[in-house]
Amino acid sequence: QPAVLIMDKFRGQMSSPVQENLEHHKILVVPVPAGATDKLQPLDLTVNKAAKDFLRDRFHHWYAE
Repeated sequence: QPAVLIMDKFRGQMSSPVQENLEHHKILVVPVPAGATDKLQPLDLTVNKAAKDFLRDRFHHWYAE
């Protein structure tokens, strides 16, 4: 039975080489439907967003100096 991986539609992970590698390793990709991220990937909107915002802010401050 294949493993299941839920992914959004980020182009880098939807490329042919990535898809072929996943298929080779018997990983079934289930795309996240538009507008469903908050239900299927709640950490992406809570924890990850806060971390990304913090790092982006720190980078902008660093780069401006």
